[in-house]
Amino acid sequence: MRSKWRKSHRRSLIVFFVILLMGIEMSIWAREKFEPPDGRIIHGLGQYIAVLYSDAENWQYVTEYQNAINQVPVIYSVYAAIDPFLDALDNTDFVDITTQHTYPYVLVVGITLFDSLYLINGTTNIPVDEILNGSLDYRIIDIAQRIKAVDVPVFVRPGFEFGWGNSGIHNDPDVTPADFVNIWIHIYTIFQQQFVTNVAWVWNTVNPNQFNYMEWYPGDEYVDWWGINYFSLSQINNADNFLDDAALHGKPVIVCESNPIHNGGTTNAANWDDWFVPYFTKIKDTPHIKIFVYISDPWDRGPFASWPDSRITSNETIRANYENEMLDSLYIHMPEYLVDPLDIVGDYVPPSSVANFTATPIPQYVQLTWQIPTDADFAGTRILRKTDDYPAYPEDGDLVYEGADTSFVDLNVNADTTYYYAAFSYDTIPNYAEPTLAMAMPGDPTGISTNSVNSDAAGVSFSCSPNPFNSTTNIQWNLSFSADVDISVYNVLGERSATLLKKRLMPGKASVTWNAGEFASGVYFLVLTINPNSVIFPGRTGNEGISSSPQQQVHVLKTILIK
Repeated sequence: MRSKWRKSHRRSLIVFFVILLMGIEMSIWAREKFEPPDGRIIHGLGQYIAVLYSDAENWQYVTEYQNAINQVPVIYSVYAAIDPFLDALDNTDFVDITTQHTYPYVLVVGITLFDSLYLINGTTNIPVDEILNGSLDYRIIDIAQRIKAVDVPVFVRPGFEFGWGNSGIHNDPDVTPADFVNIWIHIYTIFQQQFVTNVAWVWNTVNPNQFNYMEWYPGDEYVDWWGINYFSLSQINNADNFLDDAALHGKPVIVCESNPIHNGGTTNAANWDDWFVPYFTKIKDTPHIKIFVYISDPWDRGPFASWPDSRITSNETIRANYENEMLDSLYIHMPEYLVDPLDIVGDYVPPSSVANFTATPIPQYVQLTWQIPTDADFAGTRILRKTDDYPAYPEDGDLVYEGADTSFVDLNVNADTTYYYAAFSYDTIPNYAEPTLAMAMPGDPTGISTNSVNSDAAGVSFSCSPNPFNSTTNIQWNLSFSADVDISVYNVLGERSATLLKKRLMPGKASVTWNAGEFASGVYFLVLTINPNSVIFPGRTGNEGISSSPQQQVHVLKTILIK
């Protein structure tokens, strides 16, 4: 019994100190994406439901709410469906909401995973296989592109109210925690591939005390915010473990959906003391709750028709108290947000993309060069590569380079392999710009390229001695044919540093001395380049031994070191 108490007590102490630190010295915590300044809470409103209400009705409720409390919320919540039939019933226009109704509302988008059976018989059926096998990728891509098209921050919450036995809308008993995590990562990856950068990811549930929610967690790298829904007093009082765990993971919390659904909702003045006071107390006493979204909804149709009216305008006592609550300087409303949006939600605009990105193939390495943008907040460039296709986002492929320079030599390459490079500029947040692309295929680093020269040329040799050397070395070669040859020295940036010889050479052995006294110490590459169209073997009239493709020059390379 004592051991169990100690374990619980230890956890409570850890959470206490985490919350204490967050409340007193929030500046030591890194702000998550779109997280407002320390000690502030963003005011949000819900919800636009095109399936149940007309566009005019939805905006009627928004206008009534704003006029009733003399405040305009920063956030407005909406929904999007993966299921094609549900999508056909949903005419929600994100661009219209954010550009045609006076204010550039920040969006919270709930992404529904269930199919149309929910409208038919109220059954939540999530088509796990169809989502994970790619059959519905076109729908996810469509949602991603619609979100990308708006010029505002967007919070996305896939599979909101997930879990087992918790009365949540995504409570499908056939979906395992592993299924949910895989679906989340699948959607997240598609958004990354579509380069949707104006999103923050919200892991949102309800009644977390009724199931092991951590089994459903995709991981900190896939989640920016934790989200909780409050509709009853018991939900407000029984979700503290979820809030504590959010603090342990260093994640801010958004109250994604909330209003009183018991005892007459907002038609009952007693609910101000019974629900609203505990609600706002919880928000104020939890320093990492940084956003609340109140749903001012009549709940008079669809599957929620049995819920009571929750509109702020339905009771004068509640309206007046709510209006007074919103006067607290703790809350951020639209007018303050418009003064400096970046101060409220942080910088979410990436710098310009890099320009003139080139990948130059040199035997044994690839020279990468680019021009950096002039944006004041530019912090660096991240370059990735793949061998099957261009990297689509900043984690898609092998990291080749990251920093603020304008060139890099990729030495970790193989001959006759095509490399696809993507360069992403980024700022201090970091926000990543869309990639600039380049490709290259280096030659054979061990000798003459085997796809350009046949076995008749196997006797070609090329060397220098001494190596390493101090100032002078002797370069020797032995050709079994005559050809136009270029012998040059390149530095590690892929720049030609010297041309030692450029002429037609006869078959046999020969050499040249290179005096490198003016060169700095370091690694250099000695390259012998043969024009295959110029090759003539003794006793032959043409260049039968080497490919006649004018694009295929033949390189022989040696690495040298000046001491």
